[in-house]
Amino acid sequence: MASAGIKYSDVLADLEAKKAVIDAMIANTRQMLNLGLDQLASAAGSVTPTDRTPTEVRTDTFFRMTTPDAIIKYLEIAKRPQTLSEITKALQDGGLPTTATNLMPIVGSRLSRLKSDGKVCQPTTGKWGLSEWYPAAARQAAAAAKAKTRKRGRPKKSATQPENKSTTGKPTPEQIERIKALHAAGRSNGEIGKELGISNLTVWRTLKPLVAKAS
Repeated sequence: MASAGIKYSDVLADLEAKKAVIDAMIANTRQMLNLGLDQLASAAGSVTPTDRTPTEVRTDTFFRMTTPDAIIKYLEIAKRPQTLSEITKALQDGGLPTTATNLMPIVGSRLSRLKSDGKVCQPTTGKWGLSEWYPAAARQAAAAAKAKTRKRGRPKKSATQPENKSTTGKPTPEQIERIKALHAAGRSNGEIGKELGISNLTVWRTLKPLVAKAS
């Protein structure tokens, strides 16, 4: 028989509500243990200020750095695209060593070179960011740089050598007639070969029957 004045149904409901809250807290704690968050928290407490990534530009941030390295470092700090003027001001404020009275053109030139190297890109008009932030842009820049290198490595055709005249082998009929004409004009084998873009040996072989016949 229930005691007078005590409504045990309400007491039971209150205890069950508290139990539900406790069960939820236990489940959350177990989840944090599974994720290793307690180890992460203790490790975070042991990190020294020098281990943390800088979040602002100090007066010595770019001390003894080159301009390209300083640009990359500033974009890593900013973590978002920046304009040319913003980058230039940050480099000046961060102690970049320079004697230039107008640093902006120099920074612009270095940005263009970094873009050619595939390290930076322009995700929006007038702003620069790291290519690694945009994987698709990084792949395109790498492909373009590879194609440029391949094209640069191809041997160039001599501008002084006509395409229809070979330097070795049997001369063409046109070359034979030119050899005879130049020889008759008193030109040497070396001069004829240089003018026609063929070897001296080819000139000599062509003229040999004529010289033998004349003798």
